[in-house]
Amino acid sequence: MVDETLLEEAKTILGAKNYSEALDLALREAIRVRKVMNLTSYFGKDLWKGDLAEMRGGSLPQTFES
Repeated sequence: MVDETLLEEAKTILGAKNYSEALDLALREAIRVRKVMNLTSYFGKDLWKGDLAEMRGGSLPQTFES
């Protein structure tokens, strides 16, 4: 059973035309937020190992070289 008060609030906040659209938008938003929150689990994991200057095709401009 879906809480009608909650569904009405979601419909209003999300600008949905009907309850079905409100539920769809709310689920998409909840999934998006969780995915973003899970990104922090990758911080500091050394997922990429490489040379950024080499990947960019060469050295830095002279103004940035030591």
